[in-house]
Amino acid sequence: MTDTSIDTSTLQTILSNLVTEPNDVKIERIVDEQGVLLTVQVNSNDMGIVIGRSGVMANSIKPSGEL
Repeated sequence: MTDTSIDTSTLQTILSNLVTEPNDVKIERIVDEQGVLLTVQVNSNDMGIVIGRSGVMANSIKPSGEL
């Protein structure tokens, strides 16, 4: 993680505590005229954990970024 913004570091902390391979969590932060986009990459074995059943986990993480 090269970007140390609060949104990126918060998401990094949340995801690193959820997954079994925390060293594989990569977050890319892109800022443009529409706002901030955080793109997450995790180990393929952890994808189900991050998304959750029917996207429940992913949807619960999203609102935490709406500061």
